[in-house]
Amino acid sequence: AISNYCMEAKRAQAQGMINAKQVILDVAKEFEAISGRKYGFFEEYMLEDAEFAVVAIGSVCGTIKDAIDELRSQGVKAGLLKVRVFRPFPGEEMAEALKNCKAIAIMDRCEGYNSVGGPLGAELTAALYRAKSTAETVNIINESIPYTESFHTYTSFCFIITFHTPYFKGHILQF
Repeated sequence: AISNYCMEAKRAQAQGMINAKQVILDVAKEFEAISGRKYGFFEEYMLEDAEFAVVAIGSVCGTIKDAIDELRSQGVKAGLLKVRVFRPFPGEEMAEALKNCKAIAIMDRCEGYNSVGGPLGAELTAALYRAKSTAETVNIINESIPYTESFHTYTSFCFIITFHTPYFKGHILQF
């Protein structure tokens, strides 16, 4: 049986998520004062003038940074948004950070068990839609390629896909 207080509990949970954003930022500011290292909802790497971006979570971002450095040396305006906080999802803030991008590759490591891609892809695509972004997106779901030296080639491939998103527009690519 459903409790008479189910909606009240879910509403309190939703409010807790809204309040958590400010708590996360406050704690990050305290940590910066102690350590000198600055953290927030996400890290931006060469995103200020990027036309093409990858959004990813975790250790893969180091390899993506190497690929971005290589692409930048070739004149490609590529950037990275490294997600640090997934819940509460900082969708508005991400959409603002990606507002100048023409194309965005969203890299997930797992399937979302829905028709719109992985968890990060589904959340970010919805946030970009709400922000009325005109950027093309492609959700790349990689469940099988290990993060090794060959992953650098895979990351470069993701950027190539991003450059050609009119062909892949709205697609979910799984490897």
